[in-house]
Amino acid sequence: MGQIIINAPTAWRWVSTVEKGEAHPDYVEVYELSVRDLGPYFAPLTFEGWLENYGAGKTKVQTKAKTWRLAFSYDAVDGDHAWSFAELSAALASAPRPAHRAKRLATLIEKAAAKRAITDKDRAKVEKQLAKVGAASTANFDEVKLLPDPGKALQAAEYVVANGVGLLQVHDAIFALPKLAGVFFEHSLLETVPDAVADASGLKYLHLANSSRLQALPESIGKCSALESIDASNCYWLARLPEAIGELAALKTLKLSSTALDALPDSIGRCSALETLELANEELVELPRSLGKIKSLEAIKLGARAHDHNAQWLKKALPKCKLTRSG
Repeated sequence: MGQIIINAPTAWRWVSTVEKGEAHPDYVEVYELSVRDLGPYFAPLTFEGWLENYGAGKTKVQTKAKTWRLAFSYDAVDGDHAWSFAELSAALASAPRPAHRAKRLATLIEKAAAKRAITDKDRAKVEKQLAKVGAASTANFDEVKLLPDPGKALQAAEYVVANGVGLLQVHDAIFALPKLAGVFFEHSLLETVPDAVADASGLKYLHLANSSRLQALPESIGKCSALESIDASNCYWLARLPEAIGELAALKTLKLSSTALDALPDSIGRCSALETLELANEELVELPRSLGKIKSLEAIKLGARAHDHNAQWLKKALPKCKLTRSG
């Protein structure tokens, strides 16, 4: 009997697939389930608990305090194995699915949805903050659920920053601000970036790190010709990049670690100014050979699978590029 280790986002995606037929960010609430509620979703694997590091690289399994890694025992393998979502799906897809549905999960999802509802109080809160921005070059908004049409406000704003968790909606007019150079919506609850991002002709920075519901970037992003930096790291539901990413000729930094990406579009090879590429995640294995055409690349960070699968040809194609293995 061996031990299977998966990370928490992989568990969320699998339970979502069982319950809903597809991955959906509502299922981040899986994190709150107990061993008894969570275990049946993974049969014939036996859920043992969450792994905790406790010194000298050793780990122990615990059944109360939840961590980022889940441990399962499995008769069909020997030794310890870290599984990606693809490997977990391959092993469990043909297994008989139990009728089990965790009643508490539905309640958790409903409560989370209720908290995300935008109220008149939320609108009044952001309008009050909007009035205080004035002619500042950086417009800071704290703990807001929406960014409305600014009207005549924010005309001097170069950077729009939404601090704290909770941003759900961004009005298209935000991206039409005349001096806009950067949006920083980290820790947001956005599921995608509005197509209107194409209106931000001077946009240089699009930072969305730790946006726990982000699933995709729009094709319209390819029209952001001035864009230099995209940070979507720790966006655990982000599963694809648009083909239009290859239109970003000014892009220098692309951070996509800890996402659900399992492939990159071949068009990425046209990002001729790219210098830093971070792709340390569990799902990605094969990289497009077009990456080897980007001679400007100075540093690439990959997860263990992608590194081991691609290191040889990457080093040959990009001898001056620093290649780092994570995990």
